[in-house]
Amino acid sequence: MAKLKIRLPLTLVAALSLSLTRPALAQQKAAEWLAFSIGPVLAVQDTRKSFFTFISYTPRFALGENFYARPNIGFTMLRNETNELFPVLEAQGILGYFMAQNVGAELGAGMQYFSQNGGGLPAFTANLVYRPDSRILLIDRFVFGYTPVFVSGAVMHQARIAAGVTF
Repeated sequence: MAKLKIRLPLTLVAALSLSLTRPALAQQKAAEWLAFSIGPVLAVQDTRKSFFTFISYTPRFALGENFYARPNIGFTMLRNETNELFPVLEAQGILGYFMAQNVGAELGAGMQYFSQNGGGLPAFTANLVYRPDSRILLIDRFVFGYTPVFVSGAVMHQARIAAGVTF
């Protein structure tokens, strides 16, 4: 009996193994300069809760096929101990990775500046990003995020749901 030998070029084997282990991803643009996010933020510290809308400038820059970086420059209002609103500015650097065609994960770090109650405070962010195949109205992504902010020895927990728009 003769043995059947199949020889595949090395590049074909490598391409097949990559296609079997990684999902096909949507092609990233090199840069998205006019990108914004808006949505509700719930902030909880001890027994105090604050609920308001935030808006952020969130351009995105591709770092290869699956990775990207983006700054997050944002604004919201929170409530202090006497229940008065005060402005909060945010600046973070975020790295993201597309795990599948429509799903990404992001990690970031930066500062939130509380105009009252603390000045510049360290903040970290973890987000899950969903990018639908086509826009829903103007919305091209949804972001579900958590940000702990370290305020005077305590932690303020912030949960966000954002709708993203890119022009």
